[in-house]
Amino acid sequence: MNNPGYGTDVILEYVQSCKAKASDRIAAETSESLAGPSGFDWVPLPRCELHLYNIRHIQHHAAQLSVCLRRSTGEGVEWRGTGWPND
Repeated sequence: MNNPGYGTDVILEYVQSCKAKASDRIAAETSESLAGPSGFDWVPLPRCELHLYNIRHIQHHAAQLSVCLRRSTGEGVEWRGTGWPND
């Protein structure tokens, strides 16, 4: 497969960074902040639902990336697990 410059180590480091940021952000939420507005006028959802909306959005883009990689290289993306401790 033609490597566009993002090796496995770089991608896994980025994933770890994203997971740490998400964990920190979610840990900082309170019942009050989760019940409050999303913070974006164009997303009329409570902040709690915004987190779910974002997860779905990320899944959508990950699927698009997987399709693009398969079409351009003929290879799929290997399953790496969730990365959570019990996985």
